[in-house]
Amino acid sequence: MKLKVLTLNCGKGYVAGLYDFLEKTLQKNEYDFVLLQEFSSSNAEWFKSNIENYKILRVFDKEINMESELAIVYRKDFILKESQLYLFNHFLKANLKRPEFGFLLGKFKIPQSELIIGSIHSSAVLYFNARSREAKFAKKCLLDFNPDSLPIIFGGDFNSGLPGEKTRNNKIFRPDFINLTINSGVTVNSRYVEPRPGWWLNVISVFFAKFGLGICMDVDHIFVDKKTAKTHASSCKVFPDRISDHSAMEVSLSTVKN
Repeated sequence: MKLKVLTLNCGKGYVAGLYDFLEKTLQKNEYDFVLLQEFSSSNAEWFKSNIENYKILRVFDKEINMESELAIVYRKDFILKESQLYLFNHFLKANLKRPEFGFLLGKFKIPQSELIIGSIHSSAVLYFNARSREAKFAKKCLLDFNPDSLPIIFGGDFNSGLPGEKTRNNKIFRPDFINLTINSGVTVNSRYVEPRPGWWLNVISVFFAKFGLGICMDVDHIFVDKKTAKTHASSCKVFPDRISDHSAMEVSLSTVKN
């Protein structure tokens, strides 16, 4: 199996250049799947009008009566067989009415096989314990959604920026899932966060950004199931393009010849 996957937290399109980046990237026709977080309805409308070679999976969130901001972009010749949105809202009261957080899974038929693809977005940086519960819940969701033991690739914004958190997440998902991006380096820069009134962390970040100051963290990751990790070679790349407070990151997979 040979696959190329990109993940990006779009930051709701606040930073200029998001659409140019997506259009330029997808026109190359290199990616099999693109995992998106904070992908708003206006972003989705633009996508449907401007992208020809791909389809997009989004799910309506009945609990908050709006579309989830999680999305999976996939090649038009791939077949979506099943999908499921798992919400993280119940882990944190502050997230009850927000469409950003959760786990979107899709089962796809591609020329080589069938597989599971997931886009995940965990709670914001300071909620260390809530994110632990979300990671454990996400692992259970993956196992429940995949009774046939298909290959699995999932990733996104884990918001795992506090000390020791990336290591903790890797332990939670092991031994079933392996982090292919453990050495990817910095993927988020608070200098480019959206100016969100009422969210004090954003307000503080925007204030310090005026002086060129920000916090950089390693929070975006892509995982695969342990069998795929053993039978495939992988490479990881973080993009320098500044089109969100997050950097886009890609993983390439190719079967290892015996």
